[in-house]
Amino acid sequence: AGLPGSGVSAAAAAVVATTSSTTRWLHVSAEGWADNGAGGADVTVLRAALSAALASFKDPMDGGAGEKPVRLLVEATSLAPLQTLLLTIDAAFVSLVAHGLPMPHIAAVVTCVDAPRALELEDADGNGRASPSLLDQCTAGFAQAILISETDSVSESKLRYLSSLLSAANPMATTTRTPYGARAAASTLASIISNATTTAAAATATATTIATTAAVATATTEATDADSDVALFDAPGQALARALIAPHWRKAQPKHSGATAAGLYTFTLPPPPNLDMHKLVPALRSWICGKSGVESAPGLTDTQGELLLLEGVVSASASPGAAASAVSLSLSRDAFWPPKEAAAAAQLALVAVGRGDGVRASLARLLLACRDLPELVAPAVASDDDRAAVMKALDEAPLPEGWHYTGTAYINDEGEKSAEHPLLSSALAASVATRNAEIDARNAEAARTLAAAEASAAEYLSKLQLS
Repeated sequence: AGLPGSGVSAAAAAVVATTSSTTRWLHVSAEGWADNGAGGADVTVLRAALSAALASFKDPMDGGAGEKPVRLLVEATSLAPLQTLLLTIDAAFVSLVAHGLPMPHIAAVVTCVDAPRALELEDADGNGRASPSLLDQCTAGFAQAILISETDSVSESKLRYLSSLLSAANPMATTTRTPYGARAAASTLASIISNATTTAAAATATATTIATTAAVATATTEATDADSDVALFDAPGQALARALIAPHWRKAQPKHSGATAAGLYTFTLPPPPNLDMHKLVPALRSWICGKSGVESAPGLTDTQGELLLLEGVVSASASPGAAASAVSLSLSRDAFWPPKEAAAAAQLALVAVGRGDGVRASLARLLLACRDLPELVAPAVASDDDRAAVMKALDEAPLPEGWHYTGTAYINDEGEKSAEHPLLSSALAASVATRNAEIDARNAEAARTLAAAEASAAEYLSKLQLS
């Protein structure tokens, strides 16, 4: 959930009030859709809110206003990344077709920042530090404008620090500052939103998403991507930024029909540590391609739902027993990019899009099944190679007292004769016993590791409320 009082609702209401004389708005503020309690967004809740809002636009014969909305304004109060929220909004838009409206598209995204809250975390010297996770809602290509409110409530040095963070995170965004609450910037926001769509708006409904962030940074460049034929969100520079930052973020967008969009679910998931890439990648690709993923994930008995897209960073090893490192993943049904090394300080998190109630739980269990864990080794038995090695060692050692070798057989002083070395059986048994002692020691250590891993898995699922 976003920080309370970050100005989203105030900004949205102010924009609608300021432009209501010239623009017909459908203002959607859906409680709970942008934060489903699991780090993701719920398309079903948003779709229901859109349908309910549309129902208020009645035909004049029924005593209603009789006007279809020409613009949508959707509020999203959440800490989820913008790409997760926008995927959910895209999926929910299909419900508008049932109300006789064209398929909408996103015109612009405005991220609201409350300066004091963005700088609540301070170091020992009293310098403000914005929370890195909230920078995900100011990503270049996804946020076209940023509103910073309550700037008079922070020092000039802290405001400069906040601005420098945003300049690095999103040099393309138009930034608006207001010394007071978000409502004070209504006219400026209305101007940004009005210019976000051009001639393309005549053919399709448009939407402006206002997303809240708990702590972000700000940038101050002009919006140079406005194009006379496209929405600001789809301008070439914005599209290029998205292609570079998250090339497959929209690959899982469903076809524009209610049937294919039903149950689409976007969420974030913290990956368990120490994954095995040789298990993980085949299992994920198998599942995304429409298979169960069970064959490639030992220990996994079933996967429920469909996994359509997965992006993020995990801690994984390139080979069993090797040291783990941060690895970036990007997979979808349309494209697969080979895993690549990520920065050591990269946040370990996955953003997923799926369909079906069990997809989040199935992904969590698939990740657990793909951890780099030791395997118990079966007890050793004497093999032909063991026998040959023992025979070679015996041939190089003196025979027991009283035994002689004739070149074809072994004979002792009592006349006993044997085709095999008299010590072969005992030496072979001793060799196998030594190996089994080593195996028992390794298995005991592996059993302790597996027991700890099982406890860790239970704790992981419990934290995700999946136990």
